[in-house]
Amino acid sequence: MLNFIYYPISWILWVWHKAFAWLLGVCNLPVDTNPNASGAAWALAIIFLTVTVRLILLYPMVKQVRTSQKMSELQPQIKAIQKKYANDRQRMSLEMSKLQKENGVNMAMGCLPMLIQIPVFIGLFHVLRVFNKMGKSSGGLGYTVAQTRNSGNYYFKPDEVRSFLDARLFGAPLSGYISQPKEQYAAFYPVGTYHPQDEHSLFVAILCVTIPMLLISAVATHMNARMSINRQTSAAAANPQANVMNKMMLWFFPIMILGTGVMWHVGLLTYMLTNNIWTGCQQYFLFKKMDEEKREAKEKLDAARAANAPRPGVKPKRDKHGKAVVVTQSDDEDTNSTAKATNSAADGAASGAADANNAASSAADGSGKALSAAERRRNAQRARQQAKNRKGKKKKKR
Repeated sequence: MLNFIYYPISWILWVWHKAFAWLLGVCNLPVDTNPNASGAAWALAIIFLTVTVRLILLYPMVKQVRTSQKMSELQPQIKAIQKKYANDRQRMSLEMSKLQKENGVNMAMGCLPMLIQIPVFIGLFHVLRVFNKMGKSSGGLGYTVAQTRNSGNYYFKPDEVRSFLDARLFGAPLSGYISQPKEQYAAFYPVGTYHPQDEHSLFVAILCVTIPMLLISAVATHMNARMSINRQTSAAAANPQANVMNKMMLWFFPIMILGTGVMWHVGLLTYMLTNNIWTGCQQYFLFKKMDEEKREAKEKLDAARAANAPRPGVKPKRDKHGKAVVVTQSDDEDTNSTAKATNSAADGAASGAADANNAASSAADGSGKALSAAERRRNAQRARQQAKNRKGKKKKKR
């Protein structure tokens, strides 16, 4: 039913296994001669299957992280819209869509990487499980040892199936898991070579490999979630829904890994561990780049504000709408030259005014002197007239 998922997953795994089997020199050797080298080739194939998937999802994953960060920053506006249109769900939805569009946020892009990884996980789980078809429990098809080791598995041929079953990673088969039925253990050995006393040693080997991998995967999941949550704003963290999701990411998912890990093959745990390491490294470098972008944007904003700030005693330049205008260097030079010309004109006007004052003072002094001479003449005429009048009076008396 899901062959459209199983075949691509098995093909990518097949390609990487061929490459690493050739590099490690185990391409044409029987697995019995060096099961650990064969196990390394298969483990590397699973690791690079993970790398292939994550490279395909790199762009959507980066968009998801940026979208989550942007939504965290928009929480105050989102809360304001929810409060304003609490009784109008349709208008609230329209306003939320408008806000997301204005800020370049695409929620569908944020969900895409998770949706794609789910079928990849399911596909790899199924492909690894079907390598061992013995028994009727846990997905077994009731095959015998001979039937299991001589049947194909999607893109893998019978000889490649035998290579996978016989391969070991630190002594544990790659398709082995803790809760695996013991009847399937016989498939990990060539036909007729399995003995019941091998059951205990094989189970211990599976435990010794899967338990550390489970613990590391759970801790890595918790740390990756904490790294992401620490980037949230206080407003986003205070959101009840976000708070519930944060707790699930921090505690529920790691605990779920530990609880369900008994059903996970060694190969699937290799995928999980690689996926967690990739996620942690990707988040670290992406968050570092985002911080640098924020710092550069802040420096540009501060520089623009400093350029718009008026010098002491000078009014800020504004446009017709009252907004501050950025003053360029040429504008500043023009302003300085205009100020110099204005100062020169003012100096000339002041000098002219001083000369006019001096001339006025000289004219006033000359005018004062002229007025004094006229007065003296009038006084002399008045004195002569008075003298004549007195002489005339004396003649009349006689």
